[in-house]
Amino acid sequence: MLALETELAALEEAGSEAPGLPLAADFTEIRLSSVEFAFPAPAGEPGLAVGPFDLTIRRGRDHLRHGGNGSGQVDVFSSC
Repeated sequence: MLALETELAALEEAGSEAPGLPLAADFTEIRLSSVEFAFPAPAGEPGLAVGPFDLTIRRGRDHLRHGGNGSGQVDVFSSC
């Protein structure tokens, strides 16, 4: 476990613990457009990339997130 903790700490991106940007109190939606992310891979190994995807979260609506093949974690949350 200690070795894994050290490995994970080495992968942490600088600034990833910084506070988020302020959100206007009267927002109506949060929108992401054409978001992509690529996980780094060791030399000679295939990487893993996700995207591009779009996401719109509308204020006052319930939202559900799940994996495309039905596996993984399911989260339901309500935007304020």
